[in-house]
Amino acid sequence: MTLRLFLLWWGRQLFSLIPQRLREGRFMPARPVLFALPQETHLDLTLSFRDRTTALGRLGLSDHEDSETRSRCQSALKKTSRPARLILVLPDTQIMQRSVTLPLAAENDLRTVLGFEMDRLTPFPAETLFWGHAVTQRDPAQRTVKLSLSLARRAVVEPLLAPLSALGRTPDTLENASGTKRIALSPRRGAQRFGLSDPRRLAGASAALMVVALIGLAFWQQSLRLGRLETEIATLRPDALQASALRHQIEDHRAEAGIVQGAHKRWGDPLEILSALTDALSDRTYLTDLSLRQGQLLISGQSIEPTALIQTLSRMPLFRNPAFIAPVTHLTGQSASQFSLRIDIGAAKGSTPGNGAPRSDTPRNDTSGGDTP
Repeated sequence: MTLRLFLLWWGRQLFSLIPQRLREGRFMPARPVLFALPQETHLDLTLSFRDRTTALGRLGLSDHEDSETRSRCQSALKKTSRPARLILVLPDTQIMQRSVTLPLAAENDLRTVLGFEMDRLTPFPAETLFWGHAVTQRDPAQRTVKLSLSLARRAVVEPLLAPLSALGRTPDTLENASGTKRIALSPRRGAQRFGLSDPRRLAGASAALMVVALIGLAFWQQSLRLGRLETEIATLRPDALQASALRHQIEDHRAEAGIVQGAHKRWGDPLEILSALTDALSDRTYLTDLSLRQGQLLISGQSIEPTALIQTLSRMPLFRNPAFIAPVTHLTGQSASQFSLRIDIGAAKGSTPGNGAPRSDTPRNDTSGGDTP
């Protein structure tokens, strides 16, 4: 018996942890509500479903009219996707309400404690009342809990239950018209609806909840792990970006070096060309202009022996086809002449310098400046 009560209490506690929006059916089909409103000689029945209210008829007038009302009620309830709640609406004067303060330790089983204390709290024995409670305030400092206790006398309510028995239903709740006073009848109905009255079913439900909790814990741990990994990634991202930028710079430098190296192979190394040209020029020759473009070296300057410069450059393996590109002009009053030369860089295709191959574009020497190359 103790185990059964414990399992029932545990089941109610677990059920109370379900969010209200799920219990009220926001994510499930709406539950219809059948209202029974007492009149002097009968009960008016109305069905509220999906924001629509339908009058079903009256109970308690005659057997014929009761049969029609039962038929309409059963036909309307068959169209709903969930069982309807039956609420008996009582006048405000028939539902009494008072505030009760109890020790906080009594919160574990308030219904049992209130059942024992009913004779002290009200002038009526507990067995003569329908009653319900709702916690309104908890005071951990004073270790007390304050309740709102709602009461309705059985002598007033039970005569109204007889017409409803023709429907094969008993009310789930007693309420006043405004819904501020509420008494839940048959408090074990919710446990039975979810199979919590049977300890074996409750144990199965508890095991299922444990499995769900373990699955949720696994997802939670995975979420924490992913969060830690994202934090580590965010920490390492600056270093990774810097390494990527350095790698791109290295690749760019390699590409530039490859381009320069290819140009050197095709057009010659400028430093090597300058070194060879320096060796070829005599002390009595100096340059006023020099340009190197796409394998051609253009030089201008003054020399006492321009023709000897052509011969000297022709003997060097790095230079090919030296030729005057302008008349050699003798400078008035000086022993030097002004010259302009074009020189191809590198050996000719298909021949090797020094192999006896004939050279072309051999200039005719003329120190007077009257001839052209």
